[in-house]
Amino acid sequence: DANLTVDKPVTLRGESTRLDGGGDGTVFRVTADRVGVVGFEIVGVGNATVGESTDDDSSWDAPVRQGYGQSDAALAATNVSGLFVANVSVETPASGFVLVRTPGAVVENVTVDGTDDWRDGFMGVVGMDEPIVVQHSTFTDGRDGVYLHRADGTVLRNNTFRRNRFGTHLMYTSDALIADNRARDQSHAGIVVMTDPSGNAIVGNDVRRARSGILTAGSGSYVGHNVVVGTERGLST
Repeated sequence: DANLTVDKPVTLRGESTRLDGGGDGTVFRVTADRVGVVGFEIVGVGNATVGESTDDDSSWDAPVRQGYGQSDAALAATNVSGLFVANVSVETPASGFVLVRTPGAVVENVTVDGTDDWRDGFMGVVGMDEPIVVQHSTFTDGRDGVYLHRADGTVLRNNTFRRNRFGTHLMYTSDALIADNRARDQSHAGIVVMTDPSGNAIVGNDVRRARSGILTAGSGSYVGHNVVVGTERGLST
């Protein structure tokens, strides 16, 4: 049974170690640079998907931060660098990993199992304000596999998304690479780029059985070598 705060540079390595948060909030909270979390099974995440409002936040995107960046998670990190998460499996009614201002964070070889109905759950990975890398991972059920907000330069590659609302969902995010991912049976779309970004590359992805395949917005982007099968709408810009 564990709700842990990691406040110094350390690697926590489990070997078939199961951490149970008891359904009370976030299980891992990282507040230090250069932290590694490797080899855990994390369950018992709380079910809160929206954070409390803060009156001192007057930024234009404060509602986004409250609504998307403060959910309960298996692991949450804010204002840290050098975070590395690998070989972690998560069962969650909310989010898997919430990363806010975590430049260069790497999430790889993880599995996140969310809620059967996407309306009941939340995100596999939330990335905000800084570039992150998410690779070689699998996201099943829940709302969005990966949700980004102002995370310019992020790399999403070689991931599998199953039965989410959106596989990948980019908001106000430019210069990102979305490459060689697989999306299956999304209720809405495999890859979604919203708002008015620029310079994104969507390359070598495979989307099958969704309402829409690839939905893009913005300018100066490259979309190539993708496969879209069994959708009502293949590609829109």
